[in-house]
Amino acid sequence: MKYLEDAFAAANLSNWVLAALGVVGGIIAGITLRVVFKQTKILKDSVAAARTSADAAKTSADIAIGVSVPTLKIVEFGVVNLGALTAEDFFRSPRVKITIKNYGQTPAFLEWWSVCFTCEDLPDIPVYGGPADGIVLKNVAVQPGEPYTLPPVEFFRTPTFSDKEVQAIMKRETMLTAYGYICYSDVFNHRFRRFKFCETVLNIFDDEQICDWWKGFAPAAYMGTDQFPVQKRNEQQPHENPN
Repeated sequence: MKYLEDAFAAANLSNWVLAALGVVGGIIAGITLRVVFKQTKILKDSVAAARTSADAAKTSADIAIGVSVPTLKIVEFGVVNLGALTAEDFFRSPRVKITIKNYGQTPAFLEWWSVCFTCEDLPDIPVYGGPADGIVLKNVAVQPGEPYTLPPVEFFRTPTFSDKEVQAIMKRETMLTAYGYICYSDVFNHRFRRFKFCETVLNIFDDEQICDWWKGFAPAAYMGTDQFPVQKRNEQQPHENPN
């Protein structure tokens, strides 16, 4: 057992102290690392929770803004029949009554609107033009939940179809389509927005109703609401209504 006596001799006592200190230091280091790891995990969880809360708050804000901005929808689209027109008379020079409603929570300030009639196939991207393009609407504010009927289109802005085209519409050889948009602003000073619409004659009647109008027969670009596209001032003025 001499080696044990030598190991615990006074000369080797410092080595045992250093070994003990090493063990204690290792234990302390292990505990410290565990605490640091736990604190790091708590910090990461806190950051993730904060990010989730921020994303939820942004989503709620976006939803609130989306509900607050004015949202236009058509609630009536029909024939303007002045004095018992026949179907042939109407299709020769169609005029329609359009009533919209604001489903947002703030007023919609109408700026101008356009309506086009055609009995030809629609291109994928709408081309707004013709005599009823860019009709100015002055001092019109559609309040939340309120309807508004667009003013009648003047006769000189109404398109005229030929007898051949009228007969083709009557015989269902072609379809009459009315499309356009309403440009409006809001209290948030956003860029002008345009509400686009497109209605197609589906059925023709022998009474004063003359015909009915249906959505869903046009490419997607003819419907919905988007920001009004702005071009350079020297290329085209806003009231000229670029596509």
